[in-house]
Amino acid sequence: MSNAVSQIQIPAPLQRKLRAPFFPTTLSQTMPDSIYGPPWQVIYAEDFEGKWSNSYLSPPTGGLGTTPSGWGFIDNDTGCYRMITEERAVRGSRSLFLRSPTIAGGKADIHKYVNLPGGTKFVRLEHWFLLSNNSRNQGGNFKHVSLEVWGDNNIKYESILSYYPNGTNWAVGANFGGAGVSARMKCDGEDNNSEPWHYVAQIIDLTNLISTSVIVDDQVLTGLANTALRQLSDGSYANIPKPLRIEFGPINGGVHNSPTDDWWMAVDDIVVSVLT
Repeated sequence: MSNAVSQIQIPAPLQRKLRAPFFPTTLSQTMPDSIYGPPWQVIYAEDFEGKWSNSYLSPPTGGLGTTPSGWGFIDNDTGCYRMITEERAVRGSRSLFLRSPTIAGGKADIHKYVNLPGGTKFVRLEHWFLLSNNSRNQGGNFKHVSLEVWGDNNIKYESILSYYPNGTNWAVGANFGGAGVSARMKCDGEDNNSEPWHYVAQIIDLTNLISTSVIVDDQVLTGLANTALRQLSDGSYANIPKPLRIEFGPINGGVHNSPTDDWWMAVDDIVVSVLT
């Protein structure tokens, strides 16, 4: 794999990747299937298997688990929840599960802080996701995932990748909530116990402050290449080391009729890797 952003390797066939083990032996080792390979260094990986106690899971009685330890949230509108589910996964049995709010325009999210190595030039976030069928009920619904970093100028830079299941459109960066490009496939919701998980990768350039590339399954979305990162005033990390924050969440459109329109998203096999 070349360092050149224009030569990013497209993922190996999805069926082959699904059969591969998930975690490297150590974070400095390469991941299975060269998609995770050198020169990228894996600095965080999570598949939600094994280590989580039952308090974070959905009990068999239908009750709800709690926000996984080590993760936090900001947007928390009426009716949303986040937990680990044992009902669906890319491989294994568990994944991160988020239910939408029950109100129009409602927002929900969950985030994780990751320390960046010194001299990091590029950051790549990879994950798999699954949506419920009724995520498509309203045109304004979208699933978002964000890579967020802080600069020395008290500015937070965000690469927010949003997907609108009703129209199959993707948008990134400053286009958050706006027009984007359509993938050559429809990310259908779960139907008749079929689990159409989809792979997504997004890469940001910390030198030029752009979102360089977005990959969905085996497609490079060239229409989203080299998009300026969204900028917000934020002095939270002035004069101290600055982390990376990854964030996922469902956001409702301007029309929402609960419970018919309440929808969910699942996230699994999250990998953060860097180039220095």
